[in-house]
Amino acid sequence: SAEALVERIQKECKKEAGLVLGGTKNREETIKAFKANELEYMVMSLETGKHGLTFTNARTMVYHDINYNSDAYLQSGERISRIGLEHNPLCVRLHAKGTVEDLIVDNLTNKFITTANVASYDFAQLLKGLKSG
Repeated sequence: SAEALVERIQKECKKEAGLVLGGTKNREETIKAFKANELEYMVMSLETGKHGLTFTNARTMVYHDINYNSDAYLQSGERISRIGLEHNPLCVRLHAKGTVEDLIVDNLTNKFITTANVASYDFAQLLKGLKSG
């Protein structure tokens, strides 16, 4: 569980860690403490992390849950990555090899590749071809 992960971080790393999930009672206080560098680590779900939060002080984001939604990864990654940062944030996704998570990760990777290919496609040429046809 996320709670167990926070406890393990605090025990093994001897650093303070916070937890932010959908129903976290002290959510705002935890976020404020993390942004003020009072917490070294913060654990949150992918879904929680994608909604309007900004953590440009974060150096690393570790995904411990897998989601089918590629937009969720893109949005949550933007929470720690902004133009003008003096550091390059790192996003790491943990998953168990040889499980269904492998298939999900493969599908997500293919979605990202397809999106990148479509985004770089010459749409002006496509539209020109449609008008003349």
